[in-house]
Amino acid sequence: MVRHFRFLVAALAALAVSCRSGPPADSYVPADTRLVAGFDAVELRASPLRETFPPVALFLDTFREAAHLTVAFSGNDFLAIARGRFRTAPAGWTLVEPGVALSGPPQKRPSGGPPRFLSKAASVIAGKPIWIVAQGGITLPLTGNAANVNRLLRDSEFGAVTATLGSQMEIEFTAVGRTPEAGRDVEETLRAVLAMIGMAEKRGSDVAALLSSVEIHRQDRTVRATVSANAETVGKLLEPLTR
Repeated sequence: MVRHFRFLVAALAALAVSCRSGPPADSYVPADTRLVAGFDAVELRASPLRETFPPVALFLDTFREAAHLTVAFSGNDFLAIARGRFRTAPAGWTLVEPGVALSGPPQKRPSGGPPRFLSKAASVIAGKPIWIVAQGGITLPLTGNAANVNRLLRDSEFGAVTATLGSQMEIEFTAVGRTPEAGRDVEETLRAVLAMIGMAEKRGSDVAALLSSVEIHRQDRTVRATVSANAETVGKLLEPLTR
């Protein structure tokens, strides 16, 4: 279970959490999903992150024929939904309709619509080539610094990370608190987490500089943190998550 989750984290490391990568609320995403991520594989292949962060190359080689990929995690199982010009199903996958292949537990197309938290995050992830959305109030099987994600989700309706690609990656974290007071708690927790991680970094390092440049804003219940960085620095920041 942990090994599979680490592979997902390696894939998610393509960030940092779209319309260009298929519909955000993919019609095959199960209703019991707790975390879902979407990737535009075409943009990833052309991005500097492929060369500077090896897990991205592994991710793209694994899904060589896919143009778009959605990964859904229920807390126990993963379901990957690949969309592309498949003539036959990729090895280990099931072709459920022309151009759509699934890997994971047997699934029928859900009839109840996408998970509610994903619908709430639709405006946040729209148009982003990479995005991750997690349901609020849950505990994900993360360890080390990554476990701090659970602290941010505790008082949130959802948490989302999005990224745009280019010579500079624009990364944004968004969380919506259950109440204005919860939103304030999320903001304070985020500031504390970034400060704690920054203290563990070598002074003057690229990662320390990146963490210190994060801008955090809160409006009522919504907390947003934004940062711009090159692919090499993002790779250094995410490397511990894939160990």
